[in-house]
Amino acid sequence: MDEKVYFRLSYETMTADTEDFINGCLERAGRADCNDPDAEIAWARSAIELWYHLAMAGRAPEDVADRDHLRLTGMLLRA
Repeated sequence: MDEKVYFRLSYETMTADTEDFINGCLERAGRADCNDPDAEIAWARSAIELWYHLAMAGRAPEDVADRDHLRLTGMLLRA
């Protein structure tokens, strides 16, 4: 890719999409026919870390991102 491509993605949209992805991973991990529940949880953890990195790169307020990071991580801990 030789030229930069820019797009707009709000913090709220990115956070909601990440939350939806995490919920999907948790749902699949909880199904009896899931081949690898640990992999689904790992996908969810990775999504949270990528979300946080992008939030910081996009200069989201750190206190807001930290609060959402705890909330998203809590979703995994309650699963």
